[in-house]
Amino acid sequence: MSRIRSRAVLVKAIAASALVTGVCLAMPASAATRSPDGSWSSQLEVPHVTSSLAPAAYASGQTLYVVYTTSKGDIDYVSHTTKWPKKVKTVEGKSVTTTAPAVTFFDGHLYVFWTSKSDQVSYTDLVKGKWQAARIVSGSWGTAESTASPSVTVAEGDLWVVWKGHSTDNIYYSSSTGTTWAKQQVAVDDATGLSPTVAPTGLSAAPLVMAWTTSSNEIDYGILGFLGFETLGTVPVAGTNAAPALEFMPAAPDETMYLAWKGTNTDKVFFDDVTDFSGSSFSPSSWAGQAILPDAVTSTGPALTESDTTLYAVYKAQNADHIWYESATTPTS
Repeated sequence: MSRIRSRAVLVKAIAASALVTGVCLAMPASAATRSPDGSWSSQLEVPHVTSSLAPAAYASGQTLYVVYTTSKGDIDYVSHTTKWPKKVKTVEGKSVTTTAPAVTFFDGHLYVFWTSKSDQVSYTDLVKGKWQAARIVSGSWGTAESTASPSVTVAEGDLWVVWKGHSTDNIYYSSSTGTTWAKQQVAVDDATGLSPTVAPTGLSAAPLVMAWTTSSNEIDYGILGFLGFETLGTVPVAGTNAAPALEFMPAAPDETMYLAWKGTNTDKVFFDDVTDFSGSSFSPSSWAGQAILPDAVTSTGPALTESDTTLYAVYKAQNADHIWYESATTPTS
């Protein structure tokens, strides 16, 4: 099946689910060979970094960025290309947040988002080595407000931010081309009390995937398509009491969607994936099956990020405020 046709299969399935039953109707893809197939590196520490909250991570080329909230409520970051620096750098000082940050790369700049102490979804970007004055996700429609960390990604040339509501457990989203923010929209009503996660899909007609932890500690997920947002189901077996993490790897075989989470009654970190994403139905039966990161244990949700054929999992330590990471290289065919 050609890549164009396989993408059409997913989009048509989403359209059918919205119009007919709410359940994806395309034939589910079989569980292909897992990537990264358990070949994770040994656990490594991000030196000189401490945080009691979940870290955020972004990989670009050979560089891995780790962004985190300090004990004072500042937001700091470090980056690794050949080695970690001995000195961390500040994104935003002045004790701005009590929640974890989010990070992405858009229009040539590194962007960091957070929820301020006044519950506004705020952000800054790094321009010519200098972090710009903090702004708020807002417009004539109002201001994005939350009691949890936002999630960010880039899809179809736009910057997207997703967040849990301030006075509700609704999941909201907005997008920007870099100047103004589109009016916030509701993706899911009464969905989660924790931070949702978002990732691109590579599909122009259905650009975003979101996942979230339900009140029963399951992980539900759905996709934003041309008919709006559609919940597609529950990830089989997955259970967590923290925020999950999504990442899409275009360089993995036939494109792969990854999901990682901390266990409900354990501090171990698990992951699952949908291979041949654009050719799958992305229904619950499309997931390959739960697997475990070999060394990872954490007291918060993990972060996922990718660069080319390398997938990184970054997480806070189980009983300390140190940050650790593992990586896996996926096959290219």
